[in-house]
Amino acid sequence: MLQRFTQVGEYYTMARPPIPPKDKDATGFLDIMIYDEETDKHCRITWEQALKATVAGALTGTTDLVNGPSGAKVPLNTWIQTAEAMNHINKNGFKAGAFEEKDRVIFQTNASGVKKTSTTDVTAIAQLVTDMKADYSKMTATICIARPFIEHAMLSAVLTVSGQDTGATLFGPSDMQVSANTSVKTIEGCVSESASAALFPVCFQCGYLTPFCAHVPTATTRATSSRSSPSRRTCT
Repeated sequence: MLQRFTQVGEYYTMARPPIPPKDKDATGFLDIMIYDEETDKHCRITWEQALKATVAGALTGTTDLVNGPSGAKVPLNTWIQTAEAMNHINKNGFKAGAFEEKDRVIFQTNASGVKKTSTTDVTAIAQLVTDMKADYSKMTATICIARPFIEHAMLSAVLTVSGQDTGATLFGPSDMQVSANTSVKTIEGCVSESASAALFPVCFQCGYLTPFCAHVPTATTRATSSRSSPSRRTCT
């Protein structure tokens, strides 16, 4: 068995689906399902869980973020407002009420673990929620989830099958016996049927038993102590 080691890295992009949900009460359409190796099952990662993991609310200053495959730069506060508005709709559906202070996402910092909300304006988020309900394309925020490289021990094996699973070539009945007669340069086959047995030479030109062949074989005379010329006869 061949063994080799390989490293696998994965990343997932969370974004709005290309087509909006038909049901306006639908929730969780921004969530994703990924495979968890530790639990050996698929787990759901909600948009809110991913948003909290970004610790974007703990960032300060005028940081610009790279948003989406286009690589366009978006101011940090604008991105957080868009992401929080999307989270509000993802949790409550497009028929959700207005965004309020209690709907804010509570971020957790990396260093001290102190939970805090972002410094973005609640009124601006509420306006974005209204705009997104009217225009689905306003949901422009994306989140990238990366899984670090994991080393796997890959084992390779060659599996084979035996018997008739590999195919079989059968000649005549299962009780047929074939032997070569070097004296007359022919192949003779014996087919047993009940208590009787029949002896048929095999034609070299077509491979069929002589009762079913129309060719004229050569050199079918048995060898004797005296010189004789080959006789010719039809296979029939």
